[in-house]
Amino acid sequence: MNIGKTGGPEFAFQHTRRRKTEHGTRLGRHLGTATSQTLQAILEEIRNLRQDLQNSTGAARRTEIFLYRKQTQETVVARAFQSVARA
Repeated sequence: MNIGKTGGPEFAFQHTRRRKTEHGTRLGRHLGTATSQTLQAILEEIRNLRQDLQNSTGAARRTEIFLYRKQTQETVVARAFQSVARA
């Protein structure tokens, strides 16, 4: 039954649809704010993790350099001992 502009069922359907849309818009704004806050929190966590990773990577590089130098020094000392032992 489609009565049209007379205020019959079609009007009631449009009115109901409009109310749902308005409610959905308010809910969408609320969800949009919540989503935005969630995304901001995730972004902040990613930035913190990236900073931690950079710090860890730097520490790993320094450790690797230290171990390489230590190994080199041990090799030099071992050769010096061998030279002294041969003499």
